[in-house]
Amino acid sequence: MGRVKDSLTLSQSNESSKRSFRYRAVAQLVARVVRDDEVVGSSPASPTMREKIIALVILALLTAGGGVVIGAAKSDRATLKASSELQQATIKVGKKTFTAELALSVAEQAQGLSNRPSMPKDHGMLFVFTRPTSPPFWMKDMQFSIDIVWILRDRVVGISPNLPIPKPGTKPEKLPIYSPPSPVDYVLELRAGQSRGVRIDDIVTILNPQAI
Repeated sequence: MGRVKDSLTLSQSNESSKRSFRYRAVAQLVARVVRDDEVVGSSPASPTMREKIIALVILALLTAGGGVVIGAAKSDRATLKASSELQQATIKVGKKTFTAELALSVAEQAQGLSNRPSMPKDHGMLFVFTRPTSPPFWMKDMQFSIDIVWILRDRVVGISPNLPIPKPGTKPEKLPIYSPPSPVDYVLELRAGQSRGVRIDDIVTILNPQAI
């Protein structure tokens, strides 16, 4: 399928729409930060620390372009690694084994698989988070459908199969948001259909963890 182009232009009215969308995303993400602190059981952040977190989230969203992870600021394209330069790991999910590119940095996670024409069979991208969280994903600038496998520690906690690419002309604020059923510390994206045979509670093993 052809590349899904960003429907926003530089017109003043569309810029206003873009800002409105980002402000709504700020509110959703701040609420998620607060909820995650309670779900994960971490110590409550001090008011000063919470204010810093919220300020960073707002800054990220107001400067973000398109990307896979909402709220992760996309850095200049020149600083983003090509897929051939990303670290890789072999990951076993239940009875299936995949070669996964590792999305470790904020920039890599914001870019994700956007603007790629395809993904080889038995390959994917593994998003690695430093602690359990509920990261929202979208399909902006995706050129092929994907499956998402949500992972907490060493088990599959959810599967979102066959997520479609956006229809041409779909505005970013109209794109669906996909979130895990519970906090996760890994997210595995695969070409649509590749998660067939993966089940909830399947054991997940990273065969070369030194890559992470």
